[in-house]
Amino acid sequence: MISRQKFLDALGLPLLILFFFLPAIVEAASADKSFSVRWQQNRLSVVANGAPLRDVLAEVARQTGLEVTGIKALKRESRGQFSDLLLRDAVKKLLGNVNYAILENGAGANGDEHLVVMVLGDSAPSSARESSVIDKSSDEKPLPKRPLTPDEYAVAEADNLHEAADRGDLGALRRAAAKGDPVAQSVALQLLSSKDPDHAKRLAIAAATSTDLDRRLSGLQVLADIDAPDSTATLGAALKDPALAVRQAALTGLVSQTEPQTVALMVEATRDRDPSIRLQALEFLSQRGADGEAGLTQALGSPDSEVQSRARELLDQMNPTP
Repeated sequence: MISRQKFLDALGLPLLILFFFLPAIVEAASADKSFSVRWQQNRLSVVANGAPLRDVLAEVARQTGLEVTGIKALKRESRGQFSDLLLRDAVKKLLGNVNYAILENGAGANGDEHLVVMVLGDSAPSSARESSVIDKSSDEKPLPKRPLTPDEYAVAEADNLHEAADRGDLGALRRAAAKGDPVAQSVALQLLSSKDPDHAKRLAIAAATSTDLDRRLSGLQVLADIDAPDSTATLGAALKDPALAVRQAALTGLVSQTEPQTVALMVEATRDRDPSIRLQALEFLSQRGADGEAGLTQALGSPDSEVQSRARELLDQMNPTP
């Protein structure tokens, strides 16, 4: 028969192991955050419950062909969900107030836009930024400088612009928004739109008519957040742009506009040469009340049977039969 002391001695090692490793096991279990990504018919759906944003974005890139640079800079978690968004809109929803830029790099194998997302930084509190500064009183010799890579240069430029915004240097923002490279212009326009919206609007309208695709997209992105007659007019004009990405950005930008001609422009988009634009325009019309209902009724006469069918479905949803 085993003595009491021998029993306790035998039990001691497993208990000791459990005592030390149980917290780690619990922590690992609590850190197992789930997410799902679905890419279907050129629409993206995401559900995230505290998963690392870089993991979610990496999976989006894997499924969609999205090109992402600087993804390691992402430190935050991703929470929330959305469904059936265009890729550009989904990326904006995912990244939120992360410092980033979206560029277009030609067309994909199917003629679709090929997007490049540059993560320029995941904002940290000022105390965290200050703690990363080299202590000049240290005896350690600084590492030799090397030329910055294009991505590193873009990050440094974006940081400079954020610092200019923090100290109220609107001149630096205006210069970058007017004459900077595409990444700097995109960041500067976004920052300027909250500091000096009238000036930002004028620069964004000029950018939206540029011969450079990235500048046009940057301008439209800013105009989408400024509800004004000339913003609506510029977004409407961009619906005739030969680039699909520009037309998608223009249509999405119209959603936030309240000018009377907005619905007419959405109706015009239901006749776009690209089916994704036509169908997206119908969805936006269904959110515009009585005016949108009238636009959907017009779409019933479309030569596109898919547009007709979807317009009928949306009208039935707006006016359910008792």
